[in-house]
Amino acid sequence: MTKKITAIFLALCMAISVLPMTIQAASKPDIKVGDYVKMGAYNNASILWRCVSIDNNGPLMLADKIVDTLAYDAKTNDNSNSKSHSRSYKRDDYGSNYWKDSNMRSWLNSTAAEGKVDWLCGNPPKDGYVSGVGAYNEKAGFLNAFSKSEIAAMKTVTQRSLVSHPEYNKGIVDGDANSDLLYYTDISEAVANYDSSYFETTTEKVFLLDVKQANAVWKNLKGYYVAYNNDGMAWPYWLRTPVTDCNHDMRYISSSGQVGRYAPWYSDLGVRPAFYLDSEYFVTTSGSGSQSSPYIGSAPNKQEDDYTISEPAEDANPDWNVSTEQSIQLTLGPWYSNDGKYSNPTIPVYTIQKTRSDTENMVVVVCGEGYTKSQQGKFINDVKRLWQDAMKYEPYRSYADRFNVYALCTASESTFDNGGSTFFDVIVDKYNSPVISNNLHGSQWKNHIFERCIGPEFIEKIHDAHIKKKCDPNTIPSGSEYEPYYYVHDYIAQFAMVVNTKSDFGGAYNNREYGFHYFISPSDSYRASKTFAHEFGHGLLGLGDEYSNGYLLDDKELKSLNLSSVEDPEKIKWRQLLGFRNTYTCRNAYGSKMLVSSYECIMRDTNYQFCEVCRLQGFKRMSQLVKDVDLYVATPEVKEYTGAYSKPSDFTDLETSSYYNYTYNRNDRLLSGNSKSRFNTNMNGKKIELRTVIQNISDKNARQLKFKM
Repeated sequence: MTKKITAIFLALCMAISVLPMTIQAASKPDIKVGDYVKMGAYNNASILWRCVSIDNNGPLMLADKIVDTLAYDAKTNDNSNSKSHSRSYKRDDYGSNYWKDSNMRSWLNSTAAEGKVDWLCGNPPKDGYVSGVGAYNEKAGFLNAFSKSEIAAMKTVTQRSLVSHPEYNKGIVDGDANSDLLYYTDISEAVANYDSSYFETTTEKVFLLDVKQANAVWKNLKGYYVAYNNDGMAWPYWLRTPVTDCNHDMRYISSSGQVGRYAPWYSDLGVRPAFYLDSEYFVTTSGSGSQSSPYIGSAPNKQEDDYTISEPAEDANPDWNVSTEQSIQLTLGPWYSNDGKYSNPTIPVYTIQKTRSDTENMVVVVCGEGYTKSQQGKFINDVKRLWQDAMKYEPYRSYADRFNVYALCTASESTFDNGGSTFFDVIVDKYNSPVISNNLHGSQWKNHIFERCIGPEFIEKIHDAHIKKKCDPNTIPSGSEYEPYYYVHDYIAQFAMVVNTKSDFGGAYNNREYGFHYFISPSDSYRASKTFAHEFGHGLLGLGDEYSNGYLLDDKELKSLNLSSVEDPEKIKWRQLLGFRNTYTCRNAYGSKMLVSSYECIMRDTNYQFCEVCRLQGFKRMSQLVKDVDLYVATPEVKEYTGAYSKPSDFTDLETSSYYNYTYNRNDRLLSGNSKSRFNTNMNGKKIELRTVIQNISDKNARQLKFKM
């Protein structure tokens, strides 16, 4: 009996095993805007996604609810020397608004187990560096609970991500965009100039919406762009679009649907992930695509390696982004490149302006510091901008066509603010002065790299004079060690160095006897163009600083026409100019022993133009260099004559308050320039005075002039 029952049971099992199982076949859905997909999990709960747009990358899927509330990026902690946190000190306190190495991008694209996420910026979102109790450095990556086939269903896409000024000022930008994204709070206006805003391309699977994608959600699904949490409450959530004219703030969508701004380290905003569905491989096993019956599926037939997010290149320096067709090559020994990194550099040469032969014009050679090879396009544009702005100042403007300007692309291994290796080893000392360091990768001779290395090579290969090099810069010449290089300054009127930074500094080094004749100026400080014009005034025009407090300058600086230690207005250098426009004799500061020709001059305060005395010296200096101007005549000034400020003794009070009394009186009497409308019938019977400055700058002892009144 037992054997019979066993036989019947086995036969029944065999019969059952050959019957077909009732399983829904995998199908390939036609995903449309508004469809829902359930895929993946977070915190032990499945995630519902909705197609909110379809563009060139395919169906854009957005989480139906926020999945968590987390900081976008932590404050600086473990790494301040590289990546985005090195580009602005503000990020030390607020976190970074750079998407590519943010904590958020790192976490969203990680499959790592708890505590194992690779934080791309090097600053984990740990306790004390994000607000409240929002630390998530010990969390597993967002993709940790997704199956491999679910991750495969997420397309790896390369897309536009906007960048803010700490990035675009350092050349971390793609395309030819040229503006900040205007800040509008209304979602309908938030993308007003999106297509012309600074951006770079980023590659990832999971991301936050940017402002243009959020705008598309609003267009397609109206109020769905406003997010809700699992309790049904409207909740603000991060976008990946920064406030581009800010060092740190990010944009977000508020609970009322406005576009707001917020510091990245705050932990109370929601995370609403998005991805592009790979519709070519995505298949479903159930569902109709509705909210109540979402598609459930993955991409089981898509073969791809285990997903790892791409690490942002640290100041990528792949190759030149400018032509190297015209260039010079240097051979720099240990005096100029002690570590050998710049021992044989190729230096592309770009002509900014050339109106005549180099033998007829003033030649200006501008080198870059802290620009990598891939940032040379930015360097050239920076030089163009700084030069054009400088030429708006008199006396440069009158000689604008007598300059030939060359940009020499001296590429660095690192950007300036990252603290890595740069071509000239410039540092900013405790007095906020930029100097070529003797202590980094060179020696005291590195200060002579312009006139000993760059200048001779440039004059031989590029300059129209084509004078062959006379010395080897890597050896000390017999006899005078400086004189063999004096000729360089006969062919190059000025060396300049533009430093790739937003920091505010400047310095000029002029000692022809020892070969120095260069200045250093920043590219992107808030007054970069003004600083360039000021330092150029030191270098080319020989003007002294008018802001030194309380002490006398040395004799060499006092030779400049705009500075004096003589208090007697009868003996002051600019005696004949007293009372002409803003020319006075005043202390540059209370208690100072130094006298300046005007309180309103760029050599004292970069908010002003050059004063009349500095203009006169500038005209004289440049006329000597180009040798074709014989006479300087200043634009005349017309005033009502009252006898006030008409003789040197009227200028004996040297304090600043007296200067302002003078300018008030002058403005009250002025009849030219913007005040010429006052020169009318009301002046009937009154005296007027016309003043100008005429300077003979030729070799002749006397000149005869005729005036028509």
